[in-house]
Amino acid sequence: IMFEVVGQMEHDPTAFTQGLTYHNGVLYESTGLYGGKSSIRKLDPQTGKALQVVNMDAQYFGEGMTFCNGLLIQITWKKKKGFMYNA
Repeated sequence: IMFEVVGQMEHDPTAFTQGLTYHNGVLYESTGLYGGKSSIRKLDPQTGKALQVVNMDAQYFGEGMTFCNGLLIQITWKKKKGFMYNA
């Protein structure tokens, strides 16, 4: 696979990216870390600034995500749970 880096943006160093997707002009990031630090974030694709953050309960470690039928779907590690969000 060939690619070209066309830009860079700032990123929260405490956010450990597990999933990243782009939909309707917005970046969505799923982060994973135990202790209440997993989240799903809506990011400005030009600046990387978090426009909205939804923290997961401390028992969950956030993993990958995707869009399906108009919903943002996020999965977890070890707990075998998934979450659906209106985006």
